[in-house]
Amino acid sequence: MGEQNVMDRICDDPTCWDVVNGWTYEDCCQPLSGSASECWDKEYTSERCCRGSLSDLPSPSSMFGSYCEYVMAQRSKTDKYLVNESNDYHWAPQQDIYFLGEHMKQILHLPFSNRFALVHGSRHGFEQLWFREVLPEVEVFGTEISPFAKAPFTIIMDFHEVKPEWHGRADFVYSNTLDHSYNATFAIQQWMKEVATEGFLILEHTKMHTKTYQAPNSNVDIFGATLEGYQKLIKEAGNYEVAELLESPTRTEKSAVFIFVKHKALLQKS
Repeated sequence: MGEQNVMDRICDDPTCWDVVNGWTYEDCCQPLSGSASECWDKEYTSERCCRGSLSDLPSPSSMFGSYCEYVMAQRSKTDKYLVNESNDYHWAPQQDIYFLGEHMKQILHLPFSNRFALVHGSRHGFEQLWFREVLPEVEVFGTEISPFAKAPFTIIMDFHEVKPEWHGRADFVYSNTLDHSYNATFAIQQWMKEVATEGFLILEHTKMHTKTYQAPNSNVDIFGATLEGYQKLIKEAGNYEVAELLESPTRTEKSAVFIFVKHKALLQKS
């Protein structure tokens, strides 16, 4: 589909502009200067203003009729946390992030050649700040779909998207939010595009990430699987392999485990 058709499809969806606070049809489709395509590239993205259809996305979840519905569902929870500034809830404790940083340095001897890393689904942004503290030589950025995310080093975007400059650049990509993906296989594939050849994708899994603990008919926590299910998904997603399973030192009651994923070709050479 050509760029103009894509733009037409986005602009023809009036519900888009009701969903995203502060961005209007005129802002993104009739910019005061420059072309519509420049608007998307430089200031906004089609993802931030909602696509009118999920038809271009790989095997989207059947629970959503449009990309806007997916964005609205995710923001229905996250926006409330972020607007309430007194709510500083975070899923992963600081001790675990420090533990991961030290493990990568001292045990895995990761060289951090690119000095760049990502945290997907960062909400209040604690994880990227803690990673920066334990790994001061690495620039760590978080992505968050809600425009209310104001934490330092946060990029407002859908974590399914990959910026061109991120391809093969991340020394590590961390996420505890695979359960929020409309297509978990696709999310893993996208995140592995960002991981450098000698880097790691670190997926957190707890018992709360299983279907047993998901709210019935939840459209926020979409994907649920056992630890074994996560590993199977990783192996089926592409030329990747689970390099290590690392138990959390602080959350045994949640059966928290960090799954370290590598590009398989590199493992075979080692």
